[in-house]
Amino acid sequence: MRVRHLGEEVRIEVTDSSPTPARMRPADHDDESGRGLFLVAELAWTWGVSNNGTTTWAILRDPEGRA
Repeated sequence: MRVRHLGEEVRIEVTDSSPTPARMRPADHDDESGRGLFLVAELAWTWGVSNNGTTTWAILRDPEGRA
């Protein structure tokens, strides 16, 4: 995990060795997993996955522009 403060933004990166890129998937009401990227997408300004699929990143911004 890596966290960087970039002015008014915070970039969070999580890296693993899985060759399968992270992707958002639907979770049924009773599922105990599968909501992580949905929460990231709702909270982050933007997010994505590296070209090689091993790093998922998100950028959080202060809506009022405070550092």
